[in-house]
Amino acid sequence: MDYEGQKLSENLFFYIIILFGSIGWVYGYFLQDFTYVFYSWSVGVFISLVLCVPDWPIYNKHPVKWLDCVPGREGGDRGYRLSIWCNWLNPPRGKVPE
Repeated sequence: MDYEGQKLSENLFFYIIILFGSIGWVYGYFLQDFTYVFYSWSVGVFISLVLCVPDWPIYNKHPVKWLDCVPGREGGDRGYRLSIWCNWLNPPRGKVPE
């Protein structure tokens, strides 16, 4: 999920919860029963969880371009581990990371 996808997911979650909570509050107010407010809010939470928690393709429309590893900046044990990590992220062409 990219940054724009996180923003979209958070906004969807917020507006779905507010919408279902408001509708439930109005309906429960007219019937004078708080359980309808809770039921409506619960449905909104369930729908927003299904829409917002999984990493749906709609949340990946603006992928982040990470910087390539800088060759020759290896020093000591940390540099060795960093080079292994860089090779795993960006393997040379024709080779598959182990």
